[in-house]
Amino acid sequence: FLATFIGSITTTGSLVAFGKLSGRLSGGSSGSGALSKLVNLLLLLCVGGLSVTSVLSHENAWFLYGINDLNVIYVVAALSSLLGATLTLSIGAADTPVLITLLNSYSGWALAAEGFLLSSPVLTAVGALIGCSGGILTQIMCSNMNREVLSVVLGGGGSRK
Repeated sequence: FLATFIGSITTTGSLVAFGKLSGRLSGGSSGSGALSKLVNLLLLLCVGGLSVTSVLSHENAWFLYGINDLNVIYVVAALSSLLGATLTLSIGAADTPVLITLLNSYSGWALAAEGFLLSSPVLTAVGALIGCSGGILTQIMCSNMNREVLSVVLGGGGSRK
């Protein structure tokens, strides 16, 4: 589930970042407004999907008749894809390279989650290396810009350290 959630955010976020950098999509920093409310709603729904999936893994899920794990994962994959697109659209063009390194880090953590799920130490180790190196690069880029990572991700405009 976690790999699907992170992977969907990474895939659609990377596609939107490509569109922004190539000039095919526009979108600036919008720290408030309808887009940030949509992002918060999608994040809440994805966390709800995680909760439903964890409940369904137990035998006492009698109150969720007709809902199975696969349907929940499909819904969460669609919502997290939309979440990745809206998160990327809310970030200004100057911060897009930082976002790309962060998305690279996310893909590493998704790979590590898949490796853990499949009991593959190689996938887990490689995913952790990719995730850590992407996170370190993101932190280095933000510190060189005198910005906080959280303000870049949330589209914080000109907030400085």
